[in-house]
Amino acid sequence: MIIFVYTVICAVFLSERNGAFGGAISSKNSMPITGDDFNIDELVYQGDPIKFSCITTDSQHEFYITDVNGSIPSALVERLTNGKDLSLFFHDFMYTVDSSFDLLYAFAKEWYQASEKNICIVSYAYSKSSSKPLSMNLILSKMVATRRLEYAAKMTRDLLLGVRQNCLNIKWYKRSCLKHLSQVDVTGFGFGAHIASRTCQYLFEKTSEKVRLLLALDPLRSPPIGARIKNTIKKGIASYVQVIHTSQMFGIWDKIGDMDIYVKYEPEKNLLAINDEHLVAFFIHLATSTKRLFMAAKVSVNGNGTVLRSNGPTSVQPINFDYIIGVYGRHDWVCDGDVFGLSLINRNTVFWGAIGNFSKHEIFLGTQALEKDKSVSEDSDDCILCFENEKNALLLPCNHREICHSCWDMWEDMPRDSVYSTCPICRQEVDEVKIKSG
Repeated sequence: MIIFVYTVICAVFLSERNGAFGGAISSKNSMPITGDDFNIDELVYQGDPIKFSCITTDSQHEFYITDVNGSIPSALVERLTNGKDLSLFFHDFMYTVDSSFDLLYAFAKEWYQASEKNICIVSYAYSKSSSKPLSMNLILSKMVATRRLEYAAKMTRDLLLGVRQNCLNIKWYKRSCLKHLSQVDVTGFGFGAHIASRTCQYLFEKTSEKVRLLLALDPLRSPPIGARIKNTIKKGIASYVQVIHTSQMFGIWDKIGDMDIYVKYEPEKNLLAINDEHLVAFFIHLATSTKRLFMAAKVSVNGNGTVLRSNGPTSVQPINFDYIIGVYGRHDWVCDGDVFGLSLINRNTVFWGAIGNFSKHEIFLGTQALEKDKSVSEDSDDCILCFENEKNALLLPCNHREICHSCWDMWEDMPRDSVYSTCPICRQEVDEVKIKSG
């Protein structure tokens, strides 16, 4: 239920509307939100910390978790100065990793073993106490308006610069120590793809070095009005920019990288967390980074591509396996300007079979008891979209009454493929709306 609500309400509604709740604000730590035309080193941010959850040794049995707020702890820098390259993953904006994320840890550990690199997952969601009064679209708008997007990128940049400088200062250290940003790859999912790209930008501005790869997993569209995200994911921000598009409704659909891969996928019924085109981008990354699957795209947006089972983390990429999807991909200059396709239709057995137990809700939410999302709780009278007005619009025939009349008017006016209005909760066609008076 919680994944479904996030996907439908948040990813659809906020991508069209969340800008209306934000706006340009002043002061040193709240600068105009028009793009990247300011000095990031002048940003002074006061708010929830950024969390780094890392795996750096074979002997770890859980994440090494560090909260970062304003400065980078030397202990985290030292831990990453261990002779290994680094892979970063920026989670989507509503997940904060903690010790209960056993499945996410198991995935990261398998990725660590397959890549032989340090793995750090960056989470930047607001704490529960600070996000409680906000609906999902307001949370995202707040992240843009208060520069939390840039702050998360700045903190990650400072961490990498600290590790890089540490390696450069240790003359006797292993040659494989992280001395150049070409030893780093950066992946971001959903809104996290924008922060990942900002991180690459800030690193290049500071060092004139580019990370090896920016992998953007179905990056969320920027809102058309208000607090807009500008100039994040683009060619040249890394040595190689690969973008995986899976949801035309939720994600950016324009070609924005060196290699843009358009995935065809038909959700199956009753698959819970995996029943969603947007989340499929994350699972493609999971399958390819762990080497459970080798996946390749084919030139042409309608290409079928290739999906092959591997023999585990030590498997070697097949010979002549071109246009690799995921973190092990390489830039093929010959293909610049082309678009690529991958079809997962009729491949569900291979794809989800390889992912196996990782498809459970817990990989997103942790293993602690899952509470019902406050934004859809019937105990609250607040509209789940604006969180300001009373729920007063009863949608028929589905009988959902979770939004206000004003938000229904805006939702109804949104462009969509169908000429019919649909319920933002269950997507059922709405025949009639009854407004509670008073």
